[in-house]
Amino acid sequence: SRTLQYDPTPLVVTSITPNSGSVLQLPNPVIRVVFSEPITASSVGLDDLVLSSGYVSSVTNINSTTVDYRLSGFDSEQPISLTVAAGAVNNLIGSKNQQSIVSYGIDFTQSVYPKSFDLLQVAG
Repeated sequence: SRTLQYDPTPLVVTSITPNSGSVLQLPNPVIRVVFSEPITASSVGLDDLVLSSGYVSSVTNINSTTVDYRLSGFDSEQPISLTVAAGAVNNLIGSKNQQSIVSYGIDFTQSVYPKSFDLLQVAG
């Protein structure tokens, strides 16, 4: 026999950090997603997020409701959309999450190269 479980409250994303509309500082920004209730850690994966550019390179379960997704693979400063795919993550009784969509700007920051270079004289 099977047991029917009723979940009156759907699993939703309650926050995504940075906020939608923010500019992501590259390389490898981290997106923190907080769900409305505890999730099954084994249901979290690299394919939870759908990106218009780039990809998810790693996932870290922070606690029972919070996941960090590290992003990589950006090659331009074009804005991106990020979707937490519907049905990608399960709560503790197996109910799947609802979709959530945000968008970001991209900024390749400039930084000082950690080594100095010697000037070479070229004979000509």
